[in-house]
Amino acid sequence: MKKRVFMLGFTLLMLSFLISFCYAQEQEVEKAYSWLTSQLWNLQKWQELNTKQNVFALLALKCNKTYVDLGNVSLHNKAFITSNFMCLGKEMANSEMECKVVESSLAKIAFDEINTKSGKISNWLLNQSTIFKDIIWLLEVDTARGKNASCVILYDSSIAWFSINESKALYNLTNNECFELYPASLPYWLRIKKECYGKNFKIKCVVSDGSEYRVTLHYKKNLEDENWYTSRESRQASSAEWIEFFVGAYCLKNPNQEECDYEGTLIATYALRNEADINRFIPYLVIEKENNEKYLPEAFLCLLGIERYCNELEQLTTTNFKEVNSYRYWLCSEAGCDKLRDTAFLLYSFWPNRCPGIALAINVTNCEEAGIDYSCKASCDVNEIEVPNLRCPSGMVCCKLVSALTSCEAAGGTCKFICDEDEFRIENASCENVMYECCKPYSEATSCSEFNGEECSENETCLGETVTIANGIVCCKGSCSSANVSQQTCQEAGGNICNPDQVCINPSTRSIVGFFTTQDTERCCLGLCVKNNYCSEIGEECESDRCDGTIVATIDTDSCCVGTCLKSCSELNGIICEPPKVCKVSYLEESYESYCCPIGQCVEKKSKAWVFILLLIIALAGFFIYFFKLRKPKTKPKPFSPPPTLRRPLVITGKPLSPLKPVKPMKPLKPLKPLTSESFSSKPKPAETKIKPPENVPVPKTRKSEAEAELEKTLKKLRKLTKK
Repeated sequence: MKKRVFMLGFTLLMLSFLISFCYAQEQEVEKAYSWLTSQLWNLQKWQELNTKQNVFALLALKCNKTYVDLGNVSLHNKAFITSNFMCLGKEMANSEMECKVVESSLAKIAFDEINTKSGKISNWLLNQSTIFKDIIWLLEVDTARGKNASCVILYDSSIAWFSINESKALYNLTNNECFELYPASLPYWLRIKKECYGKNFKIKCVVSDGSEYRVTLHYKKNLEDENWYTSRESRQASSAEWIEFFVGAYCLKNPNQEECDYEGTLIATYALRNEADINRFIPYLVIEKENNEKYLPEAFLCLLGIERYCNELEQLTTTNFKEVNSYRYWLCSEAGCDKLRDTAFLLYSFWPNRCPGIALAINVTNCEEAGIDYSCKASCDVNEIEVPNLRCPSGMVCCKLVSALTSCEAAGGTCKFICDEDEFRIENASCENVMYECCKPYSEATSCSEFNGEECSENETCLGETVTIANGIVCCKGSCSSANVSQQTCQEAGGNICNPDQVCINPSTRSIVGFFTTQDTERCCLGLCVKNNYCSEIGEECESDRCDGTIVATIDTDSCCVGTCLKSCSELNGIICEPPKVCKVSYLEESYESYCCPIGQCVEKKSKAWVFILLLIIALAGFFIYFFKLRKPKTKPKPFSPPPTLRRPLVITGKPLSPLKPVKPMKPLKPLKPLTSESFSSKPKPAETKIKPPENVPVPKTRKSEAEAELEKTLKKLRKLTKK
């Protein structure tokens, strides 16, 4: 019995310990959020924060609109803002010289998370970019073994020639301004000289049998470094076809500083991942990673789509609230630890789904949703580049179609981050800074075809916006129609009747155009009917499969979600945790991807064999306790024996019994007189007289069952036997 009680008590003790451990961790997270909100209950409290405190507090509390509004206003008040850019420093920035790349990048991430415009911060960050030269670039030109090739490289106004022999070695290099054979003894690569970093090159190889050739860029920290890295600048082409490539790596530096800011570049690359070509920053981040481990670069490189760093990061993650504090050391490296900032950082990084409110969502895109030039493939073609920050199914990469480029200056344009409203983008022109685009005013165009416009004749109507170009020609930015719509219905004219709350826009430019009057309406739209709102006024932009609400068309987009846009797993700081792995907490419902688990919570499914072994031991212990201690032997019942008086055997002697004589029936009784009131009078009662019952009165027989009759006969026989 004692053993059984002990086993039951031990089991309950272990169960209560596990429950209290989980409950304690839940309480720690809740207490952290409660403490953080208690410090930021009004705008004055937010204004007292420095930039990093403001950013991480805003990110941690982004689910609650009250705190979002306060944090947003406070962060804008700390910024230095002009008509073209915005930047932030460690505290309030009164000039651009006080701005820092780290703080500005963090502010952009926060603004993007709460759907606040951050384009001006992007402009400032990209203006801080510079070429990183402490790196070795090697060009590999590969042909099929046993084939010869003659190659030419064009850059700026120079030209270089070299040849490839049957063993793939390079020789006869004629121009060494930008290139040298490497290694000198048996060269298989062209080493690019540092003074030529940041240039665009064109190469063409004529292979002896007309087969294809491939161009690949490799980089390493120095010539003695054993680690080689391959750039995404890899192209393949047929013999005698041109391949364009860029050589260089970018980093970001703070104003009035010459050295690159690794932490700032790391955060800025993540912040700019959806707005600019971040591939130019990756080589710098990879080369300098070992010297900057305190910033936990694996986390950012994983979020940028480099898979091998995700594996390194997964080994570092943990779920215990106290142990997670060790990951904040990079925050403490310069200014020391900060209670409010570090608490907010940990909550945002590891427990964003515990935020006390309803989470906000931001726009996210997969590769095939980015546009017609994007597609998921096993490997990109020669005329495509790989875009690592857009997601594709497992085993595939995102490829973007590119075309032959000319310099922006030669095309008559100007390099800008974003073209103005009175300008158009020259699609086939490139800028020295790959983050920029080539822009040209409509007024300087010499033909409508430069921006895919049309010149309408006198009997045609422009279905869209019109602009005037250099020679005075009026170009239609939509399409020209010769139909006389006034003599047709709107449907016959190929249009749609817009509702009163809608406007008509040109689908290609998304500019508002006028209505046409037809036989059946004055609101016939030969373009696209959309709500007379911008998406930011009524919702947020995302695809229909990510919208938890209703998709409507607005002035600026066809995919405006009136509701909530779900996020990708990576944007929720999660990873895909598919079976047989399990997520130790609830999957993130804010993600449109299945099995999205917070980073650090995805673990291998542990075997529960010990549970069954424990239960088996308890069952066996109970069985032995019952069998040896509690189970008593049963005693056999004694046979029935009559009382001592009845133990003498009965002996029946004499004559056999004669049959019983029948009883004579009794005479019927006289009926009684009915009672009268005299019977209850107050007269003295007469003396009682005993009345003898009449003799020989027959007793009425009652019907008995056969069992009762048989019993009666047996009893009579026993009475007679006992009298003898």
